[in-house]
Amino acid sequence: MARRMRLWTITFVVIFVSLGSSPALAEDSKPSFLQAAIFFITGREPPNDVQLLSDSKAVVCDAIDAIYPSNQAFRLARHEYVIIATRPCTVFGFLVEPPYAAIRVEFTTLPSPRAIRVLPSTNIVMDDLPHQTWCKAKAQMSEGEVKIIPGTSMCAAQLSFDVSASAHRRMDAFDYIRANFCAAPVASTSRLVLSR
Repeated sequence: MARRMRLWTITFVVIFVSLGSSPALAEDSKPSFLQAAIFFITGREPPNDVQLLSDSKAVVCDAIDAIYPSNQAFRLARHEYVIIATRPCTVFGFLVEPPYAAIRVEFTTLPSPRAIRVLPSTNIVMDDLPHQTWCKAKAQMSEGEVKIIPGTSMCAAQLSFDVSASAHRRMDAFDYIRANFCAAPVASTSRLVLSR
């Protein structure tokens, strides 16, 4: 009996120490803006679904209609997310296989993560998005590059997330982005377009 108790104690200590030293739980672990933004947008994270190629480019395995609604059956597809130097708080995403699509999320104009409602239908909703904040468009492959089809851009006025294990973590990721990379909304008179 004492031997069994000792074995359980050792097993518990090994598990506890292993969890405590996990990089995902380490306090000094600071994800990049792109990693936090991808998690906020998609709910996907490394190492299984996100491959960070650099601080400004990543490949994500996500649902085919994650960017733009599709009538195709559910399947996972390759998406690329990028940040360009001239727009450091804007994330551009591209579905790089048929049906091609694009997304642009402007983090400086997203409302506060505190401006949410939780609906009885188990959704978290962010209302009154400023125009040109969260936009999607159809795209096509042209000269080896995914390019947006003019006139297909649609910008959301509202975001909705399923209340799941990751929904509150996604809001935490947005808090992290606001605190470390992209300050609160700033009034702007410039017209944003969905392009690289």
